[in-house]
Formats: sequence, structure tokens, C-alpha cells
Amino acid sequence: MKTGMKNCPFCNPDQSNILIESEHGLALSDGFPVTKGHSLVVPKKHVSSIFDLNEIEISDLWNLLSKIREELSGDTSISGFNVGINDGEAA
Repeated sequence: MKTGMKNCPFCNPDQSNILIESEHGLALSDGFPVTKGHSLVVPKKHVSSIFDLNEIEISDLWNLLSKIREELSGDTSISGFNVGINDGEAA
């Protein structure tokens, strides 16, 4: 369970959408996928910006990203990956 705001969909995700969980983050299936395998990696700590996380938390999130990529790489219908960061409320 993440720590944060009661109504935040990332702080209170549908358990069936959790793909992988680590100490500091979650990898979730996107509720509105743009492409097959569209996933979100989010911190467990509720922050406004990724830059509010410490180095250990950021490293943990990148490890989750690598694990999701590794899993999806086994699907031959997926030919590439886009990695983006939405930072801040407006993003």
C-alpha cells in the first residue's frame, strides 16, 4: 500500500492492476493503454515531483522499469519501448 492521498488512483490502485511491487514503487497496468503492454511505474511515496524522491527511491523505480521491460521483451509483438516521465500536477 502506498502512502499518500485517499483519492489518488496511484496511492490506492486496483490490486488487479499491480504487475510488480518493490519497496519504493509499483508497476501498474495502464487503465487506458495507448499500446500493448502500456505500464506505469509510480513511487509509493506521494510526491508532486520525481525530484522530491531520494536516490534510493529513484533507483528502485528504475529497477522496476527494467523488470517490466524484461517481461515485455518476451512478447514478440512488442517491437520497442517509450519511456516518459510526467512530472508535476499539470503533467
